[in-house]
Amino acid sequence: MFIPSLRSRIFFFLLSLLSFSLPTLSSADDLDNETCLSCHESDKPIVDRKIFGASVHQGLKCIDCHTSVAEIPHAEKMPKVECSSCHEAEKKQFEDSLHGKALARGDALAPRCQNCHGDHGILPVKNPDSRVAPLRILFVCGSCHQEGTKVQEQRSIHQDHILENYSESIHAEGLFKKGLSVSATCVSCHHAHDILPPADPRSSIAKSNIVNTCLKCHSEIENVHQKIINHELWEKEPHRIPVCVDCHQPHTVRKVFYDQGVANRDCLECHGREDIKSSADGGSLFVNPEVLKNSIHAKTACAQCHSEVSPSNARACATIKNKVNCGVCHNKEVEIFQESIHGKFYAKNDPNAPGCTDCHGTHSVLDKKNISSPTYPTNVPTLCASCHQEGEKAAVRRKNQEHEITVHY
Repeated sequence: MFIPSLRSRIFFFLLSLLSFSLPTLSSADDLDNETCLSCHESDKPIVDRKIFGASVHQGLKCIDCHTSVAEIPHAEKMPKVECSSCHEAEKKQFEDSLHGKALARGDALAPRCQNCHGDHGILPVKNPDSRVAPLRILFVCGSCHQEGTKVQEQRSIHQDHILENYSESIHAEGLFKKGLSVSATCVSCHHAHDILPPADPRSSIAKSNIVNTCLKCHSEIENVHQKIINHELWEKEPHRIPVCVDCHQPHTVRKVFYDQGVANRDCLECHGREDIKSSADGGSLFVNPEVLKNSIHAKTACAQCHSEVSPSNARACATIKNKVNCGVCHNKEVEIFQESIHGKFYAKNDPNAPGCTDCHGTHSVLDKKNISSPTYPTNVPTLCASCHQEGEKAAVRRKNQEHEITVHY
């Protein structure tokens, strides 16, 4: 009689166990989620049925997403799920975005849908536990865009300490301290899928679009800032009127000025030299950095006043054709000035009429409460005398018999 060897008996025993542990081969039509979970509740990738059952995809079959599975056991290495089979519009936006283009060129650090949304536990954005809910989206973006990450260190990101700066902003205060889920987050300004660089005219953060982006929440921008925008809407003349980010740094959103486009240091490379002269009349174009630093406009960028500069030119100020319009920020004062005798003469291009800079100065403007300011109360008589004393340009217009007015005063 034949007696199997011990090795043979062990082999047949293990084979019988294996036949019980593996599901029967099935066609795709026969596959249901229970069949998949019979392996994937304990084998990688592990799928938690409770988490999947609460997800936005709870009504789908596994093979609705994992379309390459035709039978089981399936191949050990599976192709990635293609979300566009259901989310075609979002996929198109993503493909045209910074992230999508990085992924298309094979960038190993480029995110996929799963990096932001997760996989088997995806929750709708309105669910507070969702990875992309307002209170959580910052940490999803921060997983790549905070200091120390490979993206921040190895890719060209034009802003730094984004999360730290945002955490100090009025938006973060509303979100985290007051629980206002309507506060602006990363996707409020940059969008979720169609993230474009600021140089792209379609971008939500392009200079021509940034006001409309802010208007989504700050609908009364023009009314709030009516004293400083010369009764013109930013979106009509963005080249002449400062846009939101010219004054409010995009991530800290406090009144902090920052280098964007044409930075002060770029201007001062030329205008910080004492020998610089105007090619038109030979006048000095020197700007003393120390004087500028101590002025009331110390935190105002050169390009905010000289708004005709263009960073696309080799010499940015080559595009300047007009004098600075102080009315862009000081509209009320300019309106009063225009009704005055000075303003009326100035409007007629009278060479003896004073403009803003004749009284206030240019780069050295000081607060009128500063004792060194020419508009400080005790200095005003001297200021006025520079035109109205005997022999000066305003005195020639006097038709009455009074003389030495400022001396007598």
